[in-house]
Amino acid sequence: MKNILMIDEMPDAMEFVVQFCDDWGFNEKYNFIITPSLLEAFFIMKDEKIDLVIQNMFRKKTLNALETLKLMKSDERFRDIPSILYTVYTGRDFYEEHYPSMVEYFDQFDAVIYKMIGIKKFKDVIPELIG
Repeated sequence: MKNILMIDEMPDAMEFVVQFCDDWGFNEKYNFIITPSLLEAFFIMKDEKIDLVIQNMFRKKTLNALETLKLMKSDERFRDIPSILYTVYTGRDFYEEHYPSMVEYFDQFDAVIYKMIGIKKFKDVIPELIG
């Protein structure tokens, strides 16, 4: 079974994703680990083999997803773990207009999925990234 670590300070949002994944039968192939804490996420990554990280874009209390990704990529233990950015904003156009400096970081993620409108994309992206 492959481990998917989900980081979001609002874990209910990730529980929603897990419900969809369970409906698709993913619970037989993937173990979902949800944490609201970046610190806890790194402890989990140190202790468990993590095959995929899914994280929310903005977090108020800790580093955002871009900063977290940079930390992961700078550590040889975590740099090869695929990472999905899961964001509430509706598309790249929004970022190009409102946060142009952030657009370049999108390409550093293995996938970007937009909440609600893109949730079904998980059905294809997760198996594509980790089998």
